[in-house]
Amino acid sequence: MTVFIGISICLLVCILVRPVWAGEELHLLTIKNMRKLADSIEESVAEYFRDGEKVDGNETSVQNSRGYKCVLNSKATEESLANLARWEPMHGRFSYLHPWSQYLRVCTAMRYCAYCIETLNDCINSENENQQKAPEHLKKHLSNACLRLGLESSNVLKELANSIESMKRSSSIEVLIAEMNDAVEEVQNILSTPSLEEAESKAAIPTIPLMEAMTVITVASLLNEITLRIDGVADAVEDLAVTAFQPSEDEQRTDKNKPSNELAAGSDGHEGNLPQV
Repeated sequence: MTVFIGISICLLVCILVRPVWAGEELHLLTIKNMRKLADSIEESVAEYFRDGEKVDGNETSVQNSRGYKCVLNSKATEESLANLARWEPMHGRFSYLHPWSQYLRVCTAMRYCAYCIETLNDCINSENENQQKAPEHLKKHLSNACLRLGLESSNVLKELANSIESMKRSSSIEVLIAEMNDAVEEVQNILSTPSLEEAESKAAIPTIPLMEAMTVITVASLLNEITLRIDGVADAVEDLAVTAFQPSEDEQRTDKNKPSNELAAGSDGHEGNLPQV
């Protein structure tokens, strides 16, 4: 009898007083991991291209650049929470048939991105361990474009995280993705075009050894690959938004204007079909 009373009290506390919902935990974990992924991209690029400055090289920056590891290590937790969430009743902002499986698609797309960031960090660390620094003029040549690409990529992920948090479709995500793609083109153009400094002083600057230039070129190429995987994250979030999120403010304004326009068009059509007297 005592055991039954204890179990009943625990159930009442967990359900009515302080409920712990697996679905909400999965929702919050997805948002948290996506923001960590965004910080990892931005900090990793800054750590490499601002190596000489060390503007913000404190412990917090190092932790931010390693945030992708949380995304790689959370697969089992995400799957467990998703399985439990399917059995939960409607609660808070989550309906009974909330698409929890779609969260797993978002998390999988994030992991693909995190694998690429891990490769990026390994590439940067290998250069430091081998002490084969890339030529400074080459890093400087790519620095601004790569820092911009890292920032734009981070902004896309942060906006997607905000969209999931508010459960509303973002009205600015297409603009941010377009800016990220512009940054990708800028990096690609620089990779395919020699710097002005090199073009003007080929005789003064010796040919760069391939191994020395390989790291910085690989870092730039991996950044381009990361943006492709961010596109995959954006697609997965869009699929989730279609089934579970409210429309954006722009879409709401468009929907409000639709009935009056359709009504006016309908009345014009009706008048056009009136029989002639």
